[in-house]
Amino acid sequence: MYRLLFAGLLLVGGLPLRSQIINTESLRINAEQEGWQGFAEVGFNIRRNKAGRFFDFNNEARIEYLKNRHRLILLGTYYLTLLEDPDDPDATRDVFSNRAFGHIRYNYRFSEFLVWEAFTQAQRNVVQEINVRLLWGTGPRFNIIRQDSLFLNAGGSLMYEYEEDTGLEDEIIYHRDIRATVYAAFGWLPSKTVAFNHTLYYQPRVNRFSDYRITSLNNISFGISKHLSFQFYLNFVYDAAPPETVPRLIYAIRNGIRFQF
Repeated sequence: MYRLLFAGLLLVGGLPLRSQIINTESLRINAEQEGWQGFAEVGFNIRRNKAGRFFDFNNEARIEYLKNRHRLILLGTYYLTLLEDPDDPDATRDVFSNRAFGHIRYNYRFSEFLVWEAFTQAQRNVVQEINVRLLWGTGPRFNIIRQDSLFLNAGGSLMYEYEEDTGLEDEIIYHRDIRATVYAAFGWLPSKTVAFNHTLYYQPRVNRFSDYRITSLNNISFGISKHLSFQFYLNFVYDAAPPETVPRLIYAIRNGIRFQF
């Protein structure tokens, strides 16, 4: 049943699905014009060093629908890195990174200050030993500052988390937990072509606060044209109780080109 739900969310998200904590705040479009809006982002890199030749592929799609007090958000991302030996054409390519995520979120706006949210999410990260992670949650969101060039949001939710990890002996370990998620999101537009976003997440288990995750997610965007922009990302994730073979601290730096419609 869980695997059927995972497959369904991937289809709805539009792409197969991201890292251990997903920055849904930075994935928002926050358009105030009613109707459908969205964008797609694609990146591809080739690198060669002593270890071999790397092929990096990533894509991201985001769609929002706004009608009166109702907002629907659909998200999907996919990241893949392959490693091959350029001197051995018959060698099998190794999967260096393979992660995917899909997210559906509904917002109801009670006022300019208070919004109630409900969400579901599916996630997979082969390298981090997450075979599948499914979330269902709900909670309030507070719009503290909303200006043309500045915003500050904060929120909190309770969520049910189902997860399948791979252990040291390749056995499947099942987790069924209730977590709290508390976050703050900050955005600043110093000019018409430059934007900065930062989001901080804290996600403890409600029955064991020593099992928690903290994430700092940062993005800078530089406009190229009306529909194109260059994106730079710097992300840090600390998991106090990761799968046995996974380090507690993970970080990533990436960049790409975004097309927005």
